[in-house]
Amino acid sequence: MRARDWTRGKIKYALEQKGYTEMCQVDQAFGLTLGTVSSTICFPHHPGEKVIARILDVPAHSIWLSRYDAAGQRLMP
Repeated sequence: MRARDWTRGKIKYALEQKGYTEMCQVDQAFGLTLGTVSSTICFPHHPGEKVIARILDVPAHSIWLSRYDAAGQRLMP
């Protein structure tokens, strides 16, 4: 069975556990354009991926398996 990216719900739940009840709070806290985090969950956006991974204290490649190779190198721009 092929591993899959985390779902939107799983990412949102994990962010809530870290105190971010709204995704726009992450955008504001890290100086991102509003909507960046929400969009990053569905579409590749390297800065948004790095912020989410940093908050969750996990490597971005473990959240978005489809966007990174096994070594953690980004596949998509």
